[in-house]
Amino acid sequence: MREEDGRTAGEETRREGAEAVPAPRVRRPGSRRPPRLAGDLLGPVLRSVAPNPSVALLSLNGAWERVVGPSRAAVVRPASLEDGVLWLRSSDYAAKTEIRFSEAEIVDRANEVLGVRLVRGIRFRA
Repeated sequence: MREEDGRTAGEETRREGAEAVPAPRVRRPGSRRPPRLAGDLLGPVLRSVAPNPSVALLSLNGAWERVVGPSRAAVVRPASLEDGVLWLRSSDYAAKTEIRFSEAEIVDRANEVLGVRLVRGIRFRA
């Protein structure tokens, strides 16, 4: 519904000098958006710059549970990314075996998270 001066309800402005400044937005209770992961927000920015293995490793660490699943993420962690090889650390033999059998799927998910094909293989460090 429009007010007499053409504004809709809630579009109040206040005058500062010659400029009209919009009133601050007020969130209604219950209309709050869920929090977003920093990796989701930074992903597009990071993809726009040249691929950097250190930045890629940080991105993978932040999304590791999505890459390997919650049970594997608890016992396997990315250690480094060197020449297309994602080096992992784990002392859990069963998890290492599972990772080796699903390497292609994990490589694809890691590259999906990164938004660029940086990971070509997976190896384990002691």
